[in-house]
Amino acid sequence: NINMMVVLIMFFLPASAWALAGRQASLTLLDLSVHKRARCLDGSPGGFFRSGNNPDKFVFSLQGGGECTGADDCGERSRTDLGSSSNYAEKMDISDSAFMSRQKEDNPDFFDATMVRIMYCSGDLHSGDGTKNEDVGGLYFSGAAIIDAVVKEVTKDFTGGELVLWTGESAGGIGAAMSVDRVQHMLSNSTVVSAPVAGFYWPTLKAYEGDGAAEIYYPFDIDSWVEMATTWASVLPSNGCAKSVDVPETCLTAHVNVPFVESDIFFIESETDSVQLSLHNGIESEPDKSTPDQVDYVLEWTANMTSFLRSHLTSGTEGRRVGTFNPSCYLHTSFSADKPLIDKKNYADSFHHWWNEENDDVFQDSCNEGEFHCNPTC
Repeated sequence: NINMMVVLIMFFLPASAWALAGRQASLTLLDLSVHKRARCLDGSPGGFFRSGNNPDKFVFSLQGGGECTGADDCGERSRTDLGSSSNYAEKMDISDSAFMSRQKEDNPDFFDATMVRIMYCSGDLHSGDGTKNEDVGGLYFSGAAIIDAVVKEVTKDFTGGELVLWTGESAGGIGAAMSVDRVQHMLSNSTVVSAPVAGFYWPTLKAYEGDGAAEIYYPFDIDSWVEMATTWASVLPSNGCAKSVDVPETCLTAHVNVPFVESDIFFIESETDSVQLSLHNGIESEPDKSTPDQVDYVLEWTANMTSFLRSHLTSGTEGRRVGTFNPSCYLHTSFSADKPLIDKKNYADSFHHWWNEENDDVFQDSCNEGEFHCNPTC
């Protein structure tokens, strides 16, 4: 009896196999006849992985993976999963991303949510409008178009009152911060709150040029943001930022955009973000191997990070809330249930307290003068 055999096989599966089965999300590729602009770099359809069927609570997580700006690097990228959906698997374990765990103790607010990972195959920090750029090898930059298409597909049965967590890591964190208001406008009868991970950036004030300076692979100064946004035909935030600042393209960065953000937003960000310092500012050294010049630069950079985040807690759109989990660690996206901790709370615990108004809006380390990377749980 085939049915009996299936039952027996499932009955005798080890616990690890049951857990894996519960974490597997299924792939959906977007229909390009409906969403004509929602394409990966190579023109293949954008896609997403979905797990669960809770009709009232959703987590959307934007995948990370850097960016590209030219024919060479974007062309190379278009032949990988970060530029094409051609080789996506039918199933994926998405539980390794922030707020995607099915364990209540690790993810108290969203363990039972419908979970959606929006795949990142556009190279544009999830910002492009779907334009085919003939100057960059005829590739498509469609990050914003993919976001809009996925949201429309997943939420077409929404009736109102749903809670949506809009998050992402690294490039996905940048994308989540810049697009949250657009998503809230799309889902006007639902509540959308954003929790970007490693997505709090600002236009580089001054790159490191001292002893041991490293090559800066992707400059993030003002001119570079203008160039990137032009290449990608980026969709700027839908709030008032672009009309209110001297360089509208810098609204793609959270620090410039947040004063105008209308949605609640909670930043999960290291005080000394290792990727920001290495790829965008010229500091590649580990904290315990830094030269005096590097230490001075990192201390100044860290002071900017902490003060910029704090400045947004009381500024900006009336009625919205801003919070942060900001440990003194040299890391990028390595936030987990176990570490780092601030006052014995991890990132998800801190979000829980902030969202439920049980505690302050800021969870932030304070090192002794002349120190960074001082959190012992990093």
